[in-house]
Amino acid sequence: MVLRKPFLFIPLLIALVATLCLPAAPAQAATIVASTPPVNDYPWPSANMNTLSPLRYNYRNCTDFVAWRLNKQAGRTTAPWAYTWSNLTPAGGHAYQWKDQFPGKVNNTPALGAVAWWGP
Repeated sequence: MVLRKPFLFIPLLIALVATLCLPAAPAQAATIVASTPPVNDYPWPSANMNTLSPLRYNYRNCTDFVAWRLNKQAGRTTAPWAYTWSNLTPAGGHAYQWKDQFPGKVNNTPALGAVAWWGP
């Protein structure tokens, strides 16, 4: 194939390469990106992991951190707490049990402030 006007072909080639090489923007990035960087605001960072927090989970475990964040989002940073072991996972305190505690509230849509959970 002989190109008689190669100057017309070059801009098309550049546009094609640029389109294929540039990453596509996520469709919903604007709806799930926080306006400030994430902060570890867990109030008991050096507590003994072998004891229970006021939220009734072991200090510094993922379940305690999530319970803390749920309380913070509910406007509770001191007692009386909105979420504790007794109303989050009364049958046990492991994260794998959380899905069953919230029937109808679990979905596959990421959202700001949501708790990520995966398992069997």
